[in-house]
Amino acid sequence: MKVELDLLNNSYDYLKESYRCFLIADEQGVHEEKYAIYNNKVKWKMAYITLVQAFELLVKEVLRSISPVLIYENIDIPINGRSKTVSGIKGLERLANCGNILVQDNKAFIKECIAKRNGYMHYDVQIDSATIKPTYCKLFAIYLQLHNDNLSEYKNAFLKLLNKEFPLYENVLSFAADFIVFRNQELRISDRDQFIEQIAINKTQGLFADVEGKEYKRIPYGSEVYFDIETSHEYCPDCAAAVGEFHYELCDIEVCPKCGGQKLSCGCFLEIVKI
Repeated sequence: MKVELDLLNNSYDYLKESYRCFLIADEQGVHEEKYAIYNNKVKWKMAYITLVQAFELLVKEVLRSISPVLIYENIDIPINGRSKTVSGIKGLERLANCGNILVQDNKAFIKECIAKRNGYMHYDVQIDSATIKPTYCKLFAIYLQLHNDNLSEYKNAFLKLLNKEFPLYENVLSFAADFIVFRNQELRISDRDQFIEQIAINKTQGLFADVEGKEYKRIPYGSEVYFDIETSHEYCPDCAAAVGEFHYELCDIEVCPKCGGQKLSCGCFLEIVKI
């Protein structure tokens, strides 16, 4: 049996394999080492490599849609069965030179992705899910936009493929647009600066006061009686305070220093002493 695959279907196949690995590696947003599964996290390598491969093939397909000769390394000599197609970087440059705005705007980022892929293939590597997930999601989003902006005749069929083979792919696009990983938690970019500012303010606000004015020292994350450094989270799982930092105001985890219960729901009515 003979199987014939064109550039675009080759790209789709790599994209499907990439997404399959992504779903395993992501573990629904787990980034903390002690709670992640190593054999799942190593799938990030193949998820990333195959996504870049899918993207490079898509670039060639878009070039071919402009003119078939553009996918070849040397367009000044007659094309034959031994003619080489363009490398990923050269294809990117050629598409940018053809006036593709999306590629022009993201060329430096895509080049970094290709270089990282080459490193993953040829060198010893260390992969951090907190940095690779945002990169993966952004490149995935660029792939979809490049496809739909330039291969409109395949747009409907591609949407059917996405709905069938890429469960929850909309979450990847949402992450690419709005999220980062901060202290092992996935956080909206728009909330990051406020969050960092609040943590800094909390460092100077170590006291609660009750309605009678009596003061109580706040219990920082890691000082709770039940805290076990071997099993507890590196950062507070609710507000992402580091060990030794006070919790973000209204955190579910903070302990009331007056009654020992959950500060958020106890009846002690303690308020932070503002400085």
